[in-house]
Amino acid sequence: MLLALISWPAHPLPAVADESGAHETIQPSGDADTDTANLIAAVSRSNVVKLVDGATYTINSTVAIRNPTVLCGKATVISGTRRELIQVVSADVAIRGITFDGNGKSNYPGMIRVYKGSHRFAFSDGVIQNVHSGKKGVGNLYPLWISVDGVNDWLVRSSRFQDISNHGDGKPIGKGFVGAFRYGDVVNDTNPLTPVTIPSNGRITGCTFRDIFTVTDKLNDIDADAIRASVSMPSDADVDVVLRIEDCAFEDVQKSAVKAAHIGGVVIDNCIVTNRRTDFPMSFGFRTNTTTGFRVHHCEIRGNVLRGVYLGNGGPCIVSDLIFRPNDPVKVGDSQGLVADSAVQLGARNNPARFVKRAVIHDVYVSNARRGIYGANCDWINVSNITLAKGVETVTMPTAAKRIELSNTPSPFEPLADTSPR
Repeated sequence: MLLALISWPAHPLPAVADESGAHETIQPSGDADTDTANLIAAVSRSNVVKLVDGATYTINSTVAIRNPTVLCGKATVISGTRRELIQVVSADVAIRGITFDGNGKSNYPGMIRVYKGSHRFAFSDGVIQNVHSGKKGVGNLYPLWISVDGVNDWLVRSSRFQDISNHGDGKPIGKGFVGAFRYGDVVNDTNPLTPVTIPSNGRITGCTFRDIFTVTDKLNDIDADAIRASVSMPSDADVDVVLRIEDCAFEDVQKSAVKAAHIGGVVIDNCIVTNRRTDFPMSFGFRTNTTTGFRVHHCEIRGNVLRGVYLGNGGPCIVSDLIFRPNDPVKVGDSQGLVADSAVQLGARNNPARFVKRAVIHDVYVSNARRGIYGANCDWINVSNITLAKGVETVTMPTAAKRIELSNTPSPFEPLADTSPR
């Protein structure tokens, strides 16, 4: 019955960019001012702008793409500005094959920003790398932004996002938000923040996200998400913008691979999350706050990870065919201390703002954890086919919860004492 509450709207694949118009190849000049002027002129007059394969260009001011354009070439573009590098304000813009290098600095509020009305935007076969805030830090460091309002059928495909960091201010909440992709409100002086009127839709497929983290002095701010989807205005909470993330790999990301907050319509399918870092555990593979229709299918999460999936608030939501393989238990005296807490957590204990209602969780394998499924604060939950190989309790639910349905949730094959620090 709960399955019927969640539907996935069908959307056509993004259109292939038109390459029938004027073509232009830009030669590298070795001078940032000249490279920038040449690129600005080319995107204003040509439908296809090609960079020379193997060449390097330096861009030192914002390039606005205001017409349908294909920008392509197996070249490297080095950022020479702390402002936006590429501003997309037209439908049918495609960027292909280019490596964007932050040159050890960051662009605020983003390297590539896609504004309302830029339907069918496509970023493919590219790289975004070497983006760092420096000691000062910024409030939101995400190189690629796409507006949650008015960008239909966008696509990010077969690309790498790597070596991205922000300097936190040492506070649990503050500067430190960092990631590769931001699906949110894209605003500037001429595009003010307004309620979402045309919810965007698009997908990220076949991409790799690696080495994304927060650098901090006081070691208590590790707030990083490879992909972050959220809206800013309370009136837009749970707006169904549609984001599908499929066939992606996440490696050594702090604190989660994907975070969805105050947004609906996020689906994660066939993804692998791995954390090999020993200095910080990954807090969550995937996490949500207030959200509707959140779905995780056919995913594997492994390594130094505390929780596989955290459903913080809202619903309905589905988690299915999940494999959770955290690091092996560590020796604590004569006992074993569990590294991971749970494969799936629903809500937060003693916190009415973190409450999950209507969730379906099935076919979950957990190699070792304190719990397989931890219902901290929830109602109307259906749980089935949960396997906990080593641990304390396969399923934990609050005693006051209503409409909890459990089936095929055997005790752990190897019960372990709960010696882990909480």
